[in-house]
Amino acid sequence: MSAVLILLLSPVFLIAPLFILISMGAPVLFKQQRIGLNNQEFEIYKFRSMRNKSEKYSTDSQRITKFGRFLRISRVDEFPQLINILKGDMSFIGPRPLIPEYLPYYTADELSRHHVRPGLSGLSQVSASYPAWEEQFAYDVTYVNRLSLKMDISILFKTAAKIATPTKKLISGNAERMRFDLYRMEQKKQ
Repeated sequence: MSAVLILLLSPVFLIAPLFILISMGAPVLFKQQRIGLNNQEFEIYKFRSMRNKSEKYSTDSQRITKFGRFLRISRVDEFPQLINILKGDMSFIGPRPLIPEYLPYYTADELSRHHVRPGLSGLSQVSASYPAWEEQFAYDVTYVNRLSLKMDISILFKTAAKIATPTKKLISGNAERMRFDLYRMEQKKQ
């Protein structure tokens, strides 16, 4: 299915990089290590939506370009993850993959989110807009424990509905949410 979608979306895969090069320069793709199935690292791909950090562009809101905003609101920035799905690193549905630095801070229950392939969309994304860490992981664990085709189809339809109603938070993400590793260290101090 991902190969078919890449083929159908090939005009986007040709045009988006051109606009990224014009508005931000190279590289076209944002690449980052993430944790997938069985705690294995893989490189996730997204279309780049921000300029590189500099004195002039130090905050995320300053770094994002007009075209980058469009990419995020339309979710076109996520399209290269179809390559991750084709490679077997990800699935269409599953917990969102997070960075390796978070691994030592999960509880045993939260680590179960890595018993399935991470997804382009998931139960957490369709159930709450930028939930707190514990809420996100509770959704992820629920997904793993209740894994079924019926749930995946339900999440797929809910994802389509969310894509049809974009929000401004897509542009900046959840800037007020602390990184998970720092959050857990703060919890331990308290």
